[in-house]
Amino acid sequence: MLFLVRSLTVFEGKKRFIEAGFPVNKYRLARSEEEAVNFAKEIGFPVVLKIVAPKILHKTDVEGIILNLQDEKEVSQAFNKLMKIMEKHDPSAMETKKAGIMIEEMVENGTETIIGGFTDKSYGKVIIFGLGGIFVEILQDVSFRLAPVEDEDAWEMVKGIKGSKILLDLLRMLAFQVGSEVSLSELGKQLAIDNKTVARYLDLFEKSFIIFNLRGFSRNLRSEVTRKSKYYFFDNGIRNAIISNFNDLELRNDIGML
Repeated sequence: MLFLVRSLTVFEGKKRFIEAGFPVNKYRLARSEEEAVNFAKEIGFPVVLKIVAPKILHKTDVEGIILNLQDEKEVSQAFNKLMKIMEKHDPSAMETKKAGIMIEEMVENGTETIIGGFTDKSYGKVIIFGLGGIFVEILQDVSFRLAPVEDEDAWEMVKGIKGSKILLDLLRMLAFQVGSEVSLSELGKQLAIDNKTVARYLDLFEKSFIIFNLRGFSRNLRSEVTRKSKYYFFDNGIRNAIISNFNDLELRNDIGML
């Protein structure tokens, strides 16, 4: 027997979560500009707009997410922009009723995580939990357990990824200080870790091609390299994800850091 496997869109995924009893933020699927505006007013501002298309699974790769939209005009502009991106990357998407632009309630101050599962040839059903979003591949800080999982096992999985909070906080600090001089001691004090640990984490990020640093120089030849460095991100998309800002340039106040 042949089983055809496909990935669910974010819209289909949310419906599955609701069916399983998980709470989700408010959302609607819009297929026209008028629907997008009406749904945004129904949900309440600010809202997020996301592309929903069978062939666009990684939306950040095509700039398919626009955050923190505050009024009807911004929603209209965002809808039209995302529709053009969809037409470019998945021209036939709108032929199915499962495609469109999702209007979501803006949720802030949370930690993005991933929960999933797979079948191992030797051990059977396995459940995975870890940090989500762009950090899944970058940090690879995840926990595994054989199914079924009891409450105690689930809490142990959550506790197992706490070490990455410091890494995330360090990346956020660097993201908000792009182009500014930072020192190991200042970073260490704010994170409550020693300078050697900060240096190891920064080295990890550099070797992973997440950030690079430009060391400061002095006219004094005896001390050309200062103790402070300026850090930049190889990919501004990663920085945007860290600070949760995917808005157009005219809506941003950090253009000089990009």
